[in-house]
Amino acid sequence: SSQWQTTRGPRLCPAGALERAAWRMGCAPPCSPKPIPSEAIPAMRRRTLRQLCPFFEKPKASALFVTDAKLDDALALWIFCMLSFGRPADHKVDLKVLVLGVKDLVAGAALMNHVFSEARAAASKQRSEKELPTVDCEVFLSEHPASATIRHETMTYEPYRTGAAGFPTAASASESRSMRQWLQDSPGWSADLVMVCAQYFEYEVVASHAKGALRMEALSPILPADGGALVIQSGFNTRMEAEEGEGRGAWRSLKQQIEERRASLVFISNSFSFSQGGPKPGTLSPSDSPFVAELKKQSPALWEHLFKAGLSESLIFATDQMAKWLTKMRMPGVNYEEGGLDRAINEARATLPDGAVGLDAPGVSSLLLRTFLQERERSGGDAAAPNSVVELCKTLRSKVEEAAGAKAADYLGRAVGNFEKYGKTVEVTDGQHLLAVFQSRVASLVPATIDFQDPAGLQVDFAADDAPEGSVWAARDVDAAESLHWMLDAVRLENFASLVSNPSA
Repeated sequence: SSQWQTTRGPRLCPAGALERAAWRMGCAPPCSPKPIPSEAIPAMRRRTLRQLCPFFEKPKASALFVTDAKLDDALALWIFCMLSFGRPADHKVDLKVLVLGVKDLVAGAALMNHVFSEARAAASKQRSEKELPTVDCEVFLSEHPASATIRHETMTYEPYRTGAAGFPTAASASESRSMRQWLQDSPGWSADLVMVCAQYFEYEVVASHAKGALRMEALSPILPADGGALVIQSGFNTRMEAEEGEGRGAWRSLKQQIEERRASLVFISNSFSFSQGGPKPGTLSPSDSPFVAELKKQSPALWEHLFKAGLSESLIFATDQMAKWLTKMRMPGVNYEEGGLDRAINEARATLPDGAVGLDAPGVSSLLLRTFLQERERSGGDAAAPNSVVELCKTLRSKVEEAAGAKAADYLGRAVGNFEKYGKTVEVTDGQHLLAVFQSRVASLVPATIDFQDPAGLQVDFAADDAPEGSVWAARDVDAAESLHWMLDAVRLENFASLVSNPSA
């Protein structure tokens, strides 16, 4: 039987008592307060992670990183590892990595092992082995793989599946233990710092990916140790497909247990954590980024591959959208027999590259992807050169919009944008987010409240100025441009103290 601690969520408050109970718990009632203007938050209300949880100053520390093993997760892990290797030589860090949310969990684990081993090698070039602290890492597998291949797996995991030179094979990670197995061998283990950058709640807390029947005991592994912190990206990673009221019960239980441990629950999101007017958070231009150049210098093969795969992921999204329509995939609200849509798609399909006859949607998507890249390469990488796939996408969008309306054609419009922006931006969300929380140069964490609204999911609000400080915090007013400079500093060991142990913030 499982060694995980079983915890039951509290019953919902009766009508009329919910708001009072929510206020006592620090959770937002259903009518959440309006966002507080930034200038209304006194400096004394702002904190750094160092002030909430001195993780990077603990001589002996433990951490758990929850990941779906893609480019921006690899960036997050690399940044965390380099910060860990920047610690004093007498420190020790015990890092656990849980891979979930993908179908090929073993290939994802091989990637995470590769990132750690390359980070260690890069750190040893900046300091002698004698000067490096002890950092150990073990990668675990979820027991609940995704039911279908996730978009980023195709390109990101390819060298691990094929055994490309310089890359560990997926088979090398096939003996990885599950988190459940490890916890059974280490009852009572908890991390000082927990970082959730994937859909832990959907894959581990919602039983068998079915609506309802939450596995409340699965909350235990992400509970931080006494005085620790749980850092979560709010939004996609906090979704939980549960029966009405169950999701709220799970979050209340999690928050209550965090409070009992005098720990902190920290949220960050592109939607509420970054200042307005700066560069778009979560992305950067790989062609002129000093951070990307430094990574490619530290581990050329790994980062050349991952950034190439990251760029290709946006293309896969685009060709997937085209393929759905070109193969007349069933979609909610779409009737191919109305508005001349069937005829329009047949006309568009007739212009497909050779070899498309008889292909299903994944096959058509792969053909379109290969054709786009081949034509781009033949043009010498000229983004302005004509490309038959881009032209087909524009035609398809126009025909779908004419026959089924602008809403139906929305994703095809995004696909056109992805083709046109190919090579110009890449996603770095997870790495940027975690470092924005880790850094202590600027105090950016403010008191917050949470509430789970069925079916919308978790809602995070900044607390009113006169509300008491509690266990819940959220990043606010982070300068996206400055955070890209922090990312460059983070991969140079000499910057450790000034970046995450700065007492002046």
